[in-house]
Parts: sequence; structure tokens; C-alpha cells
Amino acid sequence: MTVIGILALISALTLPTFTGMAAERSVDRAIGDLSSMLDQSRAYAMAYNTHVWVGLRQIAPSENRGSGIQIVAVTSNDGSGDPDPAKLVLLNKVYTCRDVAIVGTAEVPPEALDRPVQGVVALAGSVPALTFSYPLNGQGEAPPVSFEKVIEFGPLGEASIPDGRQQWIEIGLCARAGEVNITGNAAAIQVSGVTGQSRIFRQ
Repeated sequence: MTVIGILALISALTLPTFTGMAAERSVDRAIGDLSSMLDQSRAYAMAYNTHVWVGLRQIAPSENRGSGIQIVAVTSNDGSGDPDPAKLVLLNKVYTCRDVAIVGTAEVPPEALDRPVQGVVALAGSVPALTFSYPLNGQGEAPPVSFEKVIEFGPLGEASIPDGRQQWIEIGLCARAGEVNITGNAAAIQVSGVTGQSRIFRQ
């Protein structure tokens, strides 16, 4: 009984450590995947003189075996800036990043990440004037889902959101357990509206 009690105590003490490590890895993985997707989308738009839209959506635990976000990139088949769903073509498969959430500056205050906020608009707080669904144009059999958080890259590499051109666009991410956001473990990507280049801030 003594041995069992000691093992139980050790488990109770180490579980928060393992949970924290898992949460940190999930945020690191998500920020890396998202940063890569943004950079590749910008490069594609510039290389092919076209427009690319990167969409994000929050998923619930009941929807996809755990909470998280999904990321996808699409372009128009005629090179125009018209986001008509009938013209959109997938650039990549949909990425799923588990155990993370999209958050705004109110949930991750500036001092938490020591990042600039002047001239910055949070993607989580923008008005979703543009949505698109996946699969596109019958490119799959699953029911379509909407990506309501969208960044558009233009032929010059510039970035904008449905609210219009901004100096900086911020995507905040934090760890998430079920329906609870863990804002003590957060990161942010800020995308320049002028150049489309991004910078990462991590706790």
C-alpha cells in the first residue's frame, strides 16, 4: 500500500508537467505550420501574379476528436482577386492543429508576449466579410465547412483582411484543453499589410 501511495503521489506531481509540455508542443507546432503556410501563400501569389487566401477556423472537441484549428490556402483559377467560391482552387490539403485556439489581443495582453500592438488588428476580432467552404466545387464528398478568418495575399505580396488593408494583422494562438483556453501558453504571428512578411512572438 505504501508503494502504491508513493506512485500515486509521483503521478500527481508529474502530470501537470507533462500536460504543460504537451500544451507547449501543440502551440509550437501550430505556430510553425501557420507561419509556413503564410510564407508559402505569399510566395505563390508573387510568383504567379495572383491572389491567395489563407483561411482559419476553430474546431470543437465534438467535431474532430479534439479541439483545435484548421488551416487551408486557396487561389483563384483565373488569377483575379475575386473570391467567388466557383473560382477557388485548393493549394494544399487542410491542416489540423490540435489543442490550440485562435485568440485576440484581449485574451493575450501585450505584456504577455512583449509585442507591439499599435497599428495592429487582431484577426480574431475582425468582421468576417469573406468566407469560403471546403471541399471546393465538389472536390470531395465531406460536408462543406466555412473558414471565416481569412488573410488575402496579393501579387505584390501585400496582405489584407476583409476589414481592409491594415498596417499589421495579428493571429494569436494559445493552448486549449477541451473548451478552455490556456492563455498562459500563447504565441502570435503578425503579418505586415504592406509586404506580407510575418514575425513571430512566443512566450
